[in-house]
Amino acid sequence: MFIDTPSPPTRRNRLQSAYRSQENNGEENNGEENNGGTSSNNPSSSPHKSLGSTYSTQSLPLSFNDLPCRAQHLILNELMRQNSKDTAVMFTTLPSPAPGTHTDEEACVAYVSDLEVLGRSCPPCLMVHSNSMTVTMSL
Repeated sequence: MFIDTPSPPTRRNRLQSAYRSQENNGEENNGEENNGGTSSNNPSSSPHKSLGSTYSTQSLPLSFNDLPCRAQHLILNELMRQNSKDTAVMFTTLPSPAPGTHTDEEACVAYVSDLEVLGRSCPPCLMVHSNSMTVTMSL
């Protein structure tokens, strides 16, 4: 039923797999990846110590800027709510809309909805238009 075929050659400079443990990420075995002693292509491979589930998002190189704007707003909203319990008013930069938002009613509604997510359950917030990402507390 299964044909014993070799794995495709590995490519350099690719992201590490979230399904493999850190100790196996750098190891290669004659051009084939070591997957913890189990092989989906070769059921008769020699049994090795099972590592269990090694799924972890810690090995995924994901930055805040890689997230969609709504996810960024959710994270920022949580941080603002946690750190502004006794705050009378907050000042923050107004997130820039995507270019051309003004020409599309749906895009405008989505932008305002994202602003609502950003400020939900927060103290009064003054969002200031800014041409740079520099924000200062020295007023």
